[in-house]
Amino acid sequence: MKSYQIVNKMEHELESIRCDVCNLLTILPIEIEKFHSINFIAGYDSKFGDGNEVECDICDTCFYNLISNFALIIKPEI
Repeated sequence: MKSYQIVNKMEHELESIRCDVCNLLTILPIEIEKFHSINFIAGYDSKFGDGNEVECDICDTCFYNLISNFALIIKPEI
């Protein structure tokens, strides 16, 4: 879950993020970059419910643990 602070009336700045799986709270910018945010609108007959918006923020460790058994990891060519 993301937490924002009001910078001015027109702009919000991310100040922290919490993993929705393990509850890890991160405030350091370099660590925030290691989070994965998922946001989508569920489609017809979805398990999430038709048209519902789905959001979650997951730390790198939890995300790896969730998908590493079936993810295809392609290393960039140098």
